[in-house]
Amino acid sequence: MNFYWGKVLNFVALLSLVSVCLSNTVAKEIVLENRAGIKCMVQQTKEGYSLGKMMVNGKYVESPLVKGMMFLLNTTDDSEHWLFAAEGKKISSLEAVFSGRGGIN
Repeated sequence: MNFYWGKVLNFVALLSLVSVCLSNTVAKEIVLENRAGIKCMVQQTKEGYSLGKMMVNGKYVESPLVKGMMFLLNTTDDSEHWLFAAEGKKISSLEAVFSGRGGIN
């Protein structure tokens, strides 16, 4: 009996994880790439554009940066405030322009 409930709880936990992942689904990606093998995939989610993923020679450098496009650091309490870009436009394979605004608490 305990084995069965353990499987049910694992399944519920998995569904919760899938739900969280789908809520942050990438709607659009702007890919910037140079000839040296550096590739940046800027991601657009429902909050706006974030820095996304970075690859060097086909290997991911770090976990995707999905908190926003840039952040401000409050030096009083070391808290970070991330800002998303509301709009993004790819100019070329090496260049894109992002813009937007937001409030800071």
